[in-house]
Amino acid sequence: MSNKKYQSLTGNKNAEKWTTEKVCELLGNMSAELEKGQHITLLSLLLKFGLYPEIWRHFKTKFADCETVLQSIKRIDTHFENELLTGALTGKYHAAVSIFLLKCNYQYKESEKTDNQDVILKLLGKIEII
Repeated sequence: MSNKKYQSLTGNKNAEKWTTEKVCELLGNMSAELEKGQHITLLSLLLKFGLYPEIWRHFKTKFADCETVLQSIKRIDTHFENELLTGALTGKYHAAVSIFLLKCNYQYKESEKTDNQDVILKLLGKIEII
């Protein structure tokens, strides 16, 4: 095959598509969309803007040292984390689904039993509640 065919593919023409300004504008639009209350997951919000989860992770990595972008991302992530927690606690969403999503997207983990947990439970069992 000819190298001419691939010359147009060398170099990333979209490398600077996501500048700080464009990402800040996008995140502002996403935050405004959140105010409408129509999205329960980050995925639904990303789809509304024609994005996908990998680009969200890319933003977190690329703009790790940009406080403005990171704060906006954290604010949006926190909104969805809160939505899942509140929805599970109030019965708006099925608790198992919320737990699954929190584990997958927000690094929630089951609490692990510690060595002292058995001792604490035995002591609590001996305490008489009046």
